[in-house]
Amino acid sequence: MRNFIRTVISFDKGGIWKPVTAPFFDSLGKKITCGNNFCSLHLHSFSNQNFGPFYSPENAVGIIMGTGNVG
Repeated sequence: MRNFIRTVISFDKGGIWKPVTAPFFDSLGKKITCGNNFCSLHLHSFSNQNFGPFYSPENAVGIIMGTGNVG
């Protein structure tokens, strides 16, 4: 797994990093299944496609919007 890029998250300022838990259903309501019984969510954005980065004001309420794939 060292040669793959994956999305991880930390809830303790970087002390422990874990894969992002995948949703149980896709955007159409279809159940997501993985062959290896372990799915995680891999986030990416338009900034990966030579667009500018996303910005958020300092007083944002904490809503996160993302797009990606499950694998």
